[in-house]
Amino acid sequence: MVIGTVKGVDSTGVRGTVSPNDSDETYVFGDTNFPNTGLSVGDPCMFDLECFGLMCRASNVLPVSVTKRVINSDLTENLTIGQMDEVIIKGSATLTGDVTINGGELKVKDNSTVNGKVDINDGGFAMFKDGVVTGAITVNKSRIKLVNGTAQSDVTMNGDGELISKSGGMVNGAITVNKGDVVKLVDNSQAGSIDVQGEEVDLVVKTGGMVNGAITVHKPNKIKID
Repeated sequence: MVIGTVKGVDSTGVRGTVSPNDSDETYVFGDTNFPNTGLSVGDPCMFDLECFGLMCRASNVLPVSVTKRVINSDLTENLTIGQMDEVIIKGSATLTGDVTINGGELKVKDNSTVNGKVDINDGGFAMFKDGVVTGAITVNKSRIKLVNGTAQSDVTMNGDGELISKSGGMVNGAITVNKGDVVKLVDNSQAGSIDVQGEEVDLVVKTGGMVNGAITVHKPNKIKID
């Protein structure tokens, strides 16, 4: 499930919009159980995303209580981040170890580093804002955002996931993209190369985005390069 915020509710009380944390995307929902949840605009929530090609809708919108852990000094540990868990690495701290995200959230900021690989599963989310990950990243029906952050190795997306790199974000290695994935390189972000292996992919490179190597497209897809 995705953790986010209720952005709007219409006059019926059963339809509205939600947005994942740290995302500009907004998704429509329609749920007759929503009035029973006690949620209102601005409340934190969790929800499922149902995607059909490039179109996604939210469902099963529910209240959420998140367990937060803050790491602000160097640490050697393998982390597993479950649903309703949020781990924040900040203050130039270095985590040495691998991170497995199973529906939770990882935020790496303030020039902090994950010195290991990161696997993102089950609708999980990772954000590197002025942060670095040294190892390979695997995205399984989940999301990753680089905001002036750097992925020093490869990123493999296994379908129905999202990678947004903005404000100078960098993927030094290759990005492998599969069916239903969304990849956006904007605002002077860069990638080493992109290999589009699946269909129904949304690939956008614009406003100073750059791919330093080859873009290989194996099947017809939606590609936009400005």
